[in-house]
Amino acid sequence: MKKLTSLFIGIFLIVSSFVFSQSPPTSFDLRNVNGEDYVTPVKHQRGGTCWTHGAMSAIEGNLMITGNWTITEGSGEPNLAEYHLDWWNGFNQHNNDDTDPPTGGGLVVHNGGDYRVTSAYLIRGEGAVFSEAANDGTEYDDNWYDNPPARYDTTYHIYYPYNIEWYIAGAGLENINIIKNKIMNHGVLGTCMYWGGGFYSYSSDTHYQPPSDARDPNHAIAIIGWDDNINTQAPLDGAWLCKNSWGSGWSGDGYFWISYYDKHCCQNPEMGAISFQNVIPSPFKKTYYYDYHGWRDTKPNCTEAFNAFNATEDGLLASVSFFTAIDSIKYTVVIYDRFEAGQLLDTLSVKSDSIFHTGFHTIDLDSSIELSSGEDFYIYLYLSDGGHPYDRTSDVPVLLGGSNKAIVISSANPNESFYREGASWLDFYYYDDPSNYDNTGNFCIKALIINDTVTWTGSIDNDWNKFGNWESFKRPSSFTNVVIPSNIGNYPETNEGANAQANNLIIESCADLTVPTGKELTVNENLTLKSDATGTASLIDNENLTVKGTTTVERYLTEDAWHYISSPVDDPNTSVYTGLYLMWFNEPDSVWKYIVNADSTLATDMQGFAVWAASWLTGNATVSFTGSLNSGAKSISLTNTTAASHNSKGFNFVGNPYPSAVNWNNDDGNGWTRTSTNVDATLYIWNHPAGNYGTYVKDAASGTNSVDSIIPQHQGFFVHCNSATGTLSIDN
Repeated sequence: MKKLTSLFIGIFLIVSSFVFSQSPPTSFDLRNVNGEDYVTPVKHQRGGTCWTHGAMSAIEGNLMITGNWTITEGSGEPNLAEYHLDWWNGFNQHNNDDTDPPTGGGLVVHNGGDYRVTSAYLIRGEGAVFSEAANDGTEYDDNWYDNPPARYDTTYHIYYPYNIEWYIAGAGLENINIIKNKIMNHGVLGTCMYWGGGFYSYSSDTHYQPPSDARDPNHAIAIIGWDDNINTQAPLDGAWLCKNSWGSGWSGDGYFWISYYDKHCCQNPEMGAISFQNVIPSPFKKTYYYDYHGWRDTKPNCTEAFNAFNATEDGLLASVSFFTAIDSIKYTVVIYDRFEAGQLLDTLSVKSDSIFHTGFHTIDLDSSIELSSGEDFYIYLYLSDGGHPYDRTSDVPVLLGGSNKAIVISSANPNESFYREGASWLDFYYYDDPSNYDNTGNFCIKALIINDTVTWTGSIDNDWNKFGNWESFKRPSSFTNVVIPSNIGNYPETNEGANAQANNLIIESCADLTVPTGKELTVNENLTLKSDATGTASLIDNENLTVKGTTTVERYLTEDAWHYISSPVDDPNTSVYTGLYLMWFNEPDSVWKYIVNADSTLATDMQGFAVWAASWLTGNATVSFTGSLNSGAKSISLTNTTAASHNSKGFNFVGNPYPSAVNWNNDDGNGWTRTSTNVDATLYIWNHPAGNYGTYVKDAASGTNSVDSIIPQHQGFFVHCNSATGTLSIDN
């Protein structure tokens, strides 16, 4: 059964470090942006692997400029594995999943590739890979060059670009400001050039290939800035600042300039200017696709297509991805449950918007879709213009580092991809492909699946937004159920970056979570604070928590003992205590009174209760409070009945109304406050294992019988009012 979960936003909102500028400066260098360096060090490639270095330089640059590397790994700078891409891109003789056996055909390993090859590898979820094992501490970083690394490994950190965009400056440089602004906002770009022909000047570290020269690009590099006044061999000034991959000893410490008017740099439609954007640790546990080799061709005059998938495991369909072949298009994505009698039926989710640049795009759905293993589902995509990109067997021009072309086999099957022609849906498997590579094509439409549950690890620190603090680097989204386990070193705070989100949130016993002032946590469904014999969960909320479903706070009770508690939720009822003995203390006559029916006392903030779980009736029990969590200012009126003659006059039974501990010493406006001198400075807590009361006097060095200044979450206790009336107030 497919289940829809309506959500506020999608998986991640990545905020760039800079504000988009319509008029970029005349010069710019990512190595010094207000004192910050957003470029990783120059590498020294082996073989024809320049294309892997150009791509990884751009991806690393985006991780740095967005801050996502620090958020993820905590420190250092990215050093991604070029040679994992080199071996496992899927286009070479080492491996092609679309052939059986997967070896023997395609490109020669270490002998070329391009940015479309790179994009196919990335969007399948194979990489980009970060692994310490890939790096040797030198500019070569070639541990994985001579022998292929493992394709998958649990130690790998996989990084995923949410978007990959292609740009062309234009013959008159009409789009140059777009490219400059993309560099400022998203970091390093990948590009290409033709090396040779006497086009490079070592004396000035500049390059210019005239557009009239017929030679195709054969080298990939990365753009890290520009200067409008640099003089090159071109007839006009202006050049891109580029990072090469031939070591820091080459030319200008590994950097050089390429003219704005170069034939290929920022001009080649497939390799001239490529931006890898919103790179994050992959949030997806599985990707359903048929286009193993990504975008190889485009079906013209086609606006509607869909892919039919079958779920092979349980999971949440959270996002879809696809390519667009031209700039400025509108799209509509629809998820359907059925395809019968030539019709798509039962809409599960719809998303429409505009896309401004050619390339690859990941779209988060507004509602996640719960998929069970064995279920069919269908992803429909409308593109307003430019046709539909697709994968097929292709003659790959190895321009970047290679000397030959290669036929790379793609495979397809009936009933996978469909396109609309007139009023009918046609199976793309039978499309009469102009390339003559029939029966090999599939549309580039992917389904992206996330885990329904992620677990906090606190491996780095207590920052909720750091990917590295979550199991498998899967930071939760509004789609995801979250578990905060007990017995770990760092417990989370929503204290940096974007506001925190979860679908369902469970805080295990003894675990805690803090939502500080100014940082929000939104739980789209239910929040549960667990309790067992080892302890009780804690949540510190400064009125920044939103729970759209039900909040449940548990309190574990050992049998045959009185437990002093207080409700952590607003307006509970007696059903919470079904099967238990429940009493409150009446100060005027110093009597414990049983509560057997609905009673207004239960709705009193900060009221204390005594609860007994009988071994013969319930045994050890767990009370579950449901309702809105208490937060903000709370108070309770106190009395001292002067006419009473008993020794307990003035003693009032109160409680900590919050799902977190409070400190009796705090009376600075963020803790306990008292009216005048009407409340004594001593608190009294019943220690049921020892069968006695412990006391603590405000600001004392210690208390008695294991009681100190910390009052546990939803703990009942006594205070003494020394006048006819008094008030005890708290504000968390």
